[in-house]
Amino acid sequence: MKKEGICVFGLKGRIVGWMVVVLLVFGPFSFTPAFCGAQGKLKVGTSLDLSGFYGAVGRKLLSGFNLAFREINATGGVRGREVELISYDDGYEVSRSIRNVDKLVLQDRVSVLFATMGTPPNVSIMSRLSVLRIPLFFPISGGVFLYSGSQRYLFTFLPAYRDESQALIRLMEKDGYKRMGVVYLPNQYGWDCKIFAKRKALALGLKVSTFPLGHEGKIASVVEGLRANKVKALYLVIPYKFLVPFLKAMDAQGYHPALYAEYYCRLPQALQALETQGIVFKRAAMGRFLPMLHENYPCISWYREALQKYAPDESPDPAVFMGYLMARTLGQILRQVRSMDSWGIVKGAESVKGLDVGLPEKISYSPMDHVGLTKVFLYRYTNGVLIPVGK
Repeated sequence: MKKEGICVFGLKGRIVGWMVVVLLVFGPFSFTPAFCGAQGKLKVGTSLDLSGFYGAVGRKLLSGFNLAFREINATGGVRGREVELISYDDGYEVSRSIRNVDKLVLQDRVSVLFATMGTPPNVSIMSRLSVLRIPLFFPISGGVFLYSGSQRYLFTFLPAYRDESQALIRLMEKDGYKRMGVVYLPNQYGWDCKIFAKRKALALGLKVSTFPLGHEGKIASVVEGLRANKVKALYLVIPYKFLVPFLKAMDAQGYHPALYAEYYCRLPQALQALETQGIVFKRAAMGRFLPMLHENYPCISWYREALQKYAPDESPDPAVFMGYLMARTLGQILRQVRSMDSWGIVKGAESVKGLDVGLPEKISYSPMDHVGLTKVFLYRYTNGVLIPVGK
C-alpha cells in the first residue's frame, strides 16, 4: 500500500524505511526511493459527462485524453514520472461534478485538475479552486467567467464564447446583413453568446432582435417574432435537440434566413439530417474552436501519427482530436514546470511563453493573463461540406 510521501510495507518495510533515513542523514549518497510518493505517478483528475446528455462527446474527449497521455508516457512522461489520468462521470450534474472534484483532490490526491466539462459545472468548480489550492487546466466551456483573469489557479486553452460570437457577427456584417436576430438558450452559455454578439452587432451598426428558446413549446412564437422583425441573418445558440425542430418550423413557413451558429449547436449535423427530408437552407456558417481534420496544421498531423501508433483501429474524430490536443498541451506545460506542488505548477505555467501547439496561434501565460487560444476558425456550409472562410 502506498500513501502520499510515505512508504508502508509492514515491519520489513519500516526497517527498510529507517535504513533509508540513516542513509539520507549519515550516508555519503543522495538517495530518493523510486517507490515513494514524490517520485510516483503524476496524477491528473477530470470530471466530465460520460452518461448524460453530452455523454457521447464526453466519451470521445476522454478517448483523446487517454491517447495523449499514452503518448506522453511512452516518450518519458513528465520529468520521468508516468502520468495517470483519473476520470469520473458527473452526468453533466453540478452536484456530482463538485463531489467528483472533492474526491479527486482530497482522496485521490491529484496534482492537477483537467478539462472539467460544461459551463454549469465549471461555475461551481472555479469557486473551489483557491480553497482546495489546486490548479485547473483547460475547462471545457467558453463561459466568459473563466476568462476574467481573476482566478490564479485556472488556465484556459480553447477560445471563449465571446471570441466565437464576435467572429461570427463580423462575418455576418461582412456578408452584407444589417438586421440580425439571436436565438439563444436562456442559461449561462446562451447569455454569454447573446451578450457579446449583441455588443458586437451594435458596434458594427447592425439592428438586433433577441429571442430566448428554452423549450420546444416556444418555437412557433420565436419564428413569428423573427419574421415580424424582418430578420435576414440569424445567430443560433441552442442545442441540437431544439435546433432540428426549430429549423423545420422555419421551413414550414417558407422562412429561410442565413444561419450563423455557435459550434456546440451542431448545425452541420442538423442540416445534413434535414436535407434527407428535402429541407434545405442555402446560406449557413459556423465557428469552430479547432480546425477540421482534413486541413493542414501540425497538430492534426501529430494526432494522426498518435492514432496510427497507439490506436490504429480507431478512425480520426473531431472530439477525440480536441481531447488529444488539450491533453498533449497540458503535458507540454507540465514538462516545463520545475516544482510539482500546486503553487509551483501555477508559477511554472505562468512562465510559459510562445508555446507551439501546432496552430497559427501560440500560447503564452503570465500572472495577469491565463488565457490560451483566442482565434476562432470560421466555415461555410456548402453542398454538405464545411469550407474554411477565405478559402
